[in-house]
Amino acid sequence: MHVRGLGPFDGFGLICKEIWQNEGLVGFYKGWATNMFRTVPAAAITFTSFELFARLLREAGAKQRATKESRRQAVVSEVGG
Repeated sequence: MHVRGLGPFDGFGLICKEIWQNEGLVGFYKGWATNMFRTVPAAAITFTSFELFARLLREAGAKQRATKESRRQAVVSEVGG
């Protein structure tokens, strides 16, 4: 944590002003490509894992409901027959 006055920076506004003066708009995007190389694969893995797991749960639930329904029909046919 940075405590005001105890480091090389004097506040967010002053740092933004310094970046703007020294480097312009491009200065605010330094490191963007590196960050994308890190976050895009992580996001792709997260979304893919979520979708695969959700599909697995939906299929397991459908299979469980089908099994319960077939058992219910078997009981109904034995009681009725």
